[in-house]
Amino acid sequence: MVNKTQQGSISLSSLNGEPESVSGLLNSIEKSETVPDQTTISNNLNLRQPAVNQNLNNALYPDLHEKNNFLNFINDFDHTEAKSRCSDQGSTGVLFFTTKNPRLNTFVFKMMNNPREEILGNNFAESLDIHTPKSFVVSFQDISDVELRGVFLKHDKEILSKTANSKEDEFVVLELVKGSSLKELTTESAHFTVAATWQEIGKLLVLDSLIGNYDRFQYLGQNNPGNIMFNGQNKLIAIDQSTLPSLITSNKKIKNKFLQQVKALSLNIYNEKTDMQFWQKIINSVLRKPIDPSRKSFIKRAPPLNQGNLSDEDMSQHIKLGAKAAVDKLSTLDIESVLQSSSLSKERVSELTDFINETKNYLLNRLDKG
Repeated sequence: MVNKTQQGSISLSSLNGEPESVSGLLNSIEKSETVPDQTTISNNLNLRQPAVNQNLNNALYPDLHEKNNFLNFINDFDHTEAKSRCSDQGSTGVLFFTTKNPRLNTFVFKMMNNPREEILGNNFAESLDIHTPKSFVVSFQDISDVELRGVFLKHDKEILSKTANSKEDEFVVLELVKGSSLKELTTESAHFTVAATWQEIGKLLVLDSLIGNYDRFQYLGQNNPGNIMFNGQNKLIAIDQSTLPSLITSNKKIKNKFLQQVKALSLNIYNEKTDMQFWQKIINSVLRKPIDPSRKSFIKRAPPLNQGNLSDEDMSQHIKLGAKAAVDKLSTLDIESVLQSSSLSKERVSELTDFINETKNYLLNRLDKG
């Protein structure tokens, strides 16, 4: 990492690469230019860049989505004027930061009770070919600047009290998805007029059924359109993959209901005949339509989304295609290997193993196992 010294010069305590290239970079720096303070950028934590040549920055931190590069980068910044802001939705423990350096992506800092389970959910998603933000877990002890730790923690006294005298002081660093959530889409959006989007919805239904995530689709628990994002390339990105939340494990009735929904989904995925009554509820919830049009609702809804020339039966067929593709991936997925890589406690791994193997059997249509 870079050690800042007086008069804008720098020294390298460690750097991977060829000595000649390092020497060439250092020789190109006769005098570091002073970088002006950054102005406040709304909804972000703004960091003032040190006086380090841009080419050297690129060599030192080629990919900030790699944990070690990220930590070196963030610990080498002057944080004396760091500012932060919570999520616009008021989410507890969600903070943002960015810089004016054009090559740096924007990140989200998410402080939560079980950060490694956030990564585990993303790992399962990627195993089923579902796009998620790049992410990794960081400990507060990895951040050398005490003032910067305070910037992260001052917004959440509850988390501060938990991490002050605990080894569980980790948080998640996520790539910020630059785009809109399903909740924010306008009626002019064409995302749901194409078959590919509905196939991604099918994959997501399989993922959430597998890991016990009830916080996305109304069918599996509660409707949360904020957990489906679309980036600038109109690609669907899944965020906030909760793995078997306590609501399911602590309540046998809720758990059994969830498993029954998974079983019904599996039956309808494999059923050659399309039960439109089943699929219609899922389609309506995605398109922001009343799930049951015959019932009056006093909830103010966003305008329904555009489905283009796709009929409801077209959409249901594409959901099934996407779901089958995810199930095919699931059939060869080593569940135990994914869980063991999470570094969770033995008790939690055992609990997840039992539940996910059960949902996997349902999804693979091995209903005699459930």
